[in-house]
Amino acid sequence: MITVGASKPRTDSPSFSTASRRASGVQITRHGKVVATLVGEESERKKAAEAALERIQKRAEELQKTIDPPITTEEILGWIRDGRR
Repeated sequence: MITVGASKPRTDSPSFSTASRRASGVQITRHGKVVATLVGEESERKKAAEAALERIQKRAEELQKTIDPPITTEEILGWIRDGRR
């Protein structure tokens, strides 16, 4: 993440929108404290999607442990086919 002082974006704002998309973001500071963070929209969506996928996979693993014997993919596909008849 790039860190810059508060006056810099005023003079060079187009380069910051590009930098926020390329880097993990741009932090704007004032007197050494972060006052804003610019982050590209795509990177935020990607992070959210990866986090959701990780939660789903973790939950699937937990559920798989509770089923005895474990359900196979072939069984699930068979149930789907049976339901379409």
